[in-house]
Amino acid sequence: MRNTKTTLVTLILSLFVTIAAAAAESTLDYQILSTSRTSTMEKELNQKGASGYRFLKVTNGPNIFGGKELIVVTVRDLSSTAQQTRKYKVLSAGRNSALQKKMQDAAKDGYEYLDQTTLPNIFGGTDVIVILERKEPRE
Repeated sequence: MRNTKTTLVTLILSLFVTIAAAAAESTLDYQILSTSRTSTMEKELNQKGASGYRFLKVTNGPNIFGGKELIVVTVRDLSSTAQQTRKYKVLSAGRNSALQKKMQDAAKDGYEYLDQTTLPNIFGGTDVIVILERKEPRE
């Protein structure tokens, strides 16, 4: 009976060590993107999406010139062998009706809403910035 308990405890400890080792091997690589132009952000997000990164969060923050810029966090799991390619759209509009039309057009192409923020526009107003994502089939 004592031998069975020792074997059982050893097996359980081995299982925990294996799980802990697998968790330690899972490393994440974060990339921060920042720009004041939505077209540049879309281009950079698509470059990251093609290399296995995925969008995590968007916000805005001050830039060195006193204006605002988009700040996006992306992440990639370095331990994963099956990376999925993702395509992104960064939409910007000052009016809700214009943004709604852009979002509906993108939805027809398979894009889904991820997150949003705001940025001041050149006319003194505020634009809503929306990030959309489409997962690409693996080749």
